[in-house]
Amino acid sequence: MSWLDDFPGTRTVWTAISDLNGQARGKRLPASKAGKLFNGKAKMPMSALSLDIFGDDIEDSPLVFETGDKDGFLRPTERGAVRMPWLTSHSVLLPMSMEHGPDRPFQGDSRHALKRVLSGYEARGWTVNAATELEFFLIHEGDTTPLAERLRAGGDILGLRSLEAYDSFLGELYRACSAMGIPAETATSESGSGQFEVTLTHSSAIESADNTWLFKMLTKGLAQKHKMVATFMAKPFHDDAGTGMHMHFSVTDQDGENVFHDGGDLGSDVLRHVVGGCLATMAEATLIFAPHENSYHRLVPGFTLQRGSVGDMKTARRPSASRMDPVRQDELSTASPAAISTHTFSLLPSWEVRWRAWKTPLSLQHRLKATPTMQTSRSLHRTGPPPSAFLRQAQPWRGCFTPN
Repeated sequence: MSWLDDFPGTRTVWTAISDLNGQARGKRLPASKAGKLFNGKAKMPMSALSLDIFGDDIEDSPLVFETGDKDGFLRPTERGAVRMPWLTSHSVLLPMSMEHGPDRPFQGDSRHALKRVLSGYEARGWTVNAATELEFFLIHEGDTTPLAERLRAGGDILGLRSLEAYDSFLGELYRACSAMGIPAETATSESGSGQFEVTLTHSSAIESADNTWLFKMLTKGLAQKHKMVATFMAKPFHDDAGTGMHMHFSVTDQDGENVFHDGGDLGSDVLRHVVGGCLATMAEATLIFAPHENSYHRLVPGFTLQRGSVGDMKTARRPSASRMDPVRQDELSTASPAAISTHTFSLLPSWEVRWRAWKTPLSLQHRLKATPTMQTSRSLHRTGPPPSAFLRQAQPWRGCFTPN
């Protein structure tokens, strides 16, 4: 039990793996029984990773009756164990991945999809780095009214009063992030009542996806401790702002140089491949970024992310760079914070690979001027390669979605 030596006083160990709605599924066991978690004997039904948003089996799922609800094998991820500061007991969380057996990953575990995509970059000696900005609402427990409405009316974008009002919660959130190794940085008040955004700084793509998932789990747990509810729903209130998840990613080569930057104003061919893949496949990719019915309530006129041209929706953004400060990255703000981070992070680097195989680099000046209109999230006119080809080749999510 040497791995528990880093967590003295631990009484309980929780295993956790993300299902296809980003919800943690796992088991709780005494620390004295945790040895089997590293000897390949830990198991859990594979169907647990393909539940619907309410936590029930999907009707006619082949993973239930057809397989006899067969177990998959759980193995600890390279993320390692983390503390669970929102619990009163001395507990640690051990993130897991699922396999059919040794070297046989279960494709219903989206973490394997992300690792497969990243392996293509690693083969070129490149590293994908990523970060997220996560928005969420804090709500009084048992109520549907944002707690902040008791303090003020209307929005408070970047207001310090809202941050002061929630200083006790935010202070504990930062301390908990530090204890869990989650790189939380800036916190801001957003346009909704009781709405906040926390930025998680750049790290490797797989670590950033893990941090995003763990941060949501932590925020919900701490809110409950403070007699509140934290929600990452895309549109929890009809007449208030929606919530989003901004995703940033960049790629460095073996010398640590940013491959998106070539010294010019428009960025490198690699960056334009990424933007081309984004625009060409955004319609079908919306199912990844907006996985639930509620997610589409956010895609409405009059808000920051609205129907209109892809450019108006701020689907993709290229933060500026100069020769003196060659920092260039791709930012995508389409995703709902309820989206699964391993799914979304699998898509972003995939765009560069797929577009490079299909087309020459995108001419941004021409393409963005001719950006088509999107009447609905599923009807984006496109001039790029067939999205079906993209999904056939990437296909880590095929047949794994819930009805809503």
